[in-house]
Amino acid sequence: MSRRWLSPCALFLASTWPAWMLLAGLPEPDRLVEQSLFAFALGLAFLAVPLAQRTLWATTLAVFPAAAVWGVFAHEFGGPPHSGTLIALMHSNLAENREWMTSHALQSLMVGALAAGSVAMFIYAPRTPVFGRQQRRKISAALLMLALVAFLQHDYWYGKRSSWALITSTDIEAIWPAGPLWKISDALWSRLPDAILAPPEFVNLDRAAPLAVKNLVDGPLAVVFVIGESDRTDTLNPIRRPDLTRELALRLADKRMAWLGNVCAGATLTLYSVPALVTGAGPDEAVTKARSLPSGLAYFRQAGFSTAWISNQDDGIFGESGWDLGIFARRTSAHKPDETLLPDLTRFLHSSGRVAAVVHLQGSHFDYVNRYPADAALIPVEGLTGLALERAHYANSEAYTASVLARILRLIDQDARPAVVLFTSDHGENLKDDARNLWRHAGSKQVSAAEIKVPAFVAWNQAYARLKPESLANIGRNAELPLAHTNFFPLWLRLGGLESAAAPESDSPDASSFTPRVERSFRNTANGQIESCESVR
Repeated sequence: MSRRWLSPCALFLASTWPAWMLLAGLPEPDRLVEQSLFAFALGLAFLAVPLAQRTLWATTLAVFPAAAVWGVFAHEFGGPPHSGTLIALMHSNLAENREWMTSHALQSLMVGALAAGSVAMFIYAPRTPVFGRQQRRKISAALLMLALVAFLQHDYWYGKRSSWALITSTDIEAIWPAGPLWKISDALWSRLPDAILAPPEFVNLDRAAPLAVKNLVDGPLAVVFVIGESDRTDTLNPIRRPDLTRELALRLADKRMAWLGNVCAGATLTLYSVPALVTGAGPDEAVTKARSLPSGLAYFRQAGFSTAWISNQDDGIFGESGWDLGIFARRTSAHKPDETLLPDLTRFLHSSGRVAAVVHLQGSHFDYVNRYPADAALIPVEGLTGLALERAHYANSEAYTASVLARILRLIDQDARPAVVLFTSDHGENLKDDARNLWRHAGSKQVSAAEIKVPAFVAWNQAYARLKPESLANIGRNAELPLAHTNFFPLWLRLGGLESAAAPESDSPDASSFTPRVERSFRNTANGQIESCESVR
């Protein structure tokens, strides 16, 4: 190949990877804008830096292909290959990287193209009629930084191995110049509206129709299914932590709530856990069947209920057509506290007649410091650093979640109709609790009880207690038996007075015929395997 073609070819190869990252964000405009903001700012900053020193270039080019390997490796978490963690790379497992890349040929080729193009850009940067040598190198630098920033910007928190260092929001803020730009971006996004109102046909018209359903309860009724996020059963717990859950503890003492103390989640990742939870799919069906089954809201709508999905997460978690109200948080408003959902829920519950809602919280998803207002902290954080600080933020976020749940329960107490709330979390959370040093969720092939055992309860108002005393008595008797997320779909429907072949009575803890499963299972999303809850410690 003629030497004069080396530079244009290198430019093309070097641009393919960052271009793919940006194009992958096109279906999600918020993500595209966010990445472009970082890339543009850092690219300009890099262009202004003199790049004559060959050692600086050599260091950059040595680190970047490794960062690209990590970025493509992060695709295992389910998103497009525009995410990664440069910090965590220093603690990565090279054998795992090689194993993953040999099974993902296209992504491997992209990484190779990027590395080859970047090196060629540096070595063979001859003068051309358009760009001189230094200009060509500056363009190469801008392309490198565009991709580097995308890696730093998204999914930095994921840990794949317990040996990785503790990565926190404080660490990211210390990175120059990504940290200051991150803060500026957050400040800009905070000015956007909190939520997106979805039209009835907004996501998925292809889900199967619900099976035949029969109403066993006449008259007005309100059913609210609250799905938490990353809640631990030892922290969001009115029995073990009444200091963090005061109102829930009082309600439990008053016998207006049944605490379900032995519940296994269906998966370690929200993207799989929530669709399975609201459709009744098992862990082995969470990737496939849960994408085509109707949700419980479809059954309630068929039975004459007004329905709503009110979420502080984005609309990529679960989609379905035909809800009367669909509200999702903007992806870029992820720092908004869960109480922003309460006005919409309040207005919906003021509808007369029969209503059913799903409320999906941000709960205690990392970063924990962003999950609660600073003035709501119960645990002092001053003077704390590292893991101690993260644990304090987590406890505060759980206390805040408990306060939001208490406010929802106050809404049903004020309702003249029979009203009931069912709550569970999508999965739990690791906080480096034992020698395995597991951190957060869905990042390790090892799974702990803290990650898969989740809090849950059923709470009701006085009108509902009069309506279904036998069901509530059965729930109380079965409260400590082994339960799984697969039990919640039939329980949800039956709490609303619905009967269907999709909700077997023997699977619901509100029935006298309830039979707990001897062996419960969950999907370990780090390795794609179905594993036993009973074997997790």
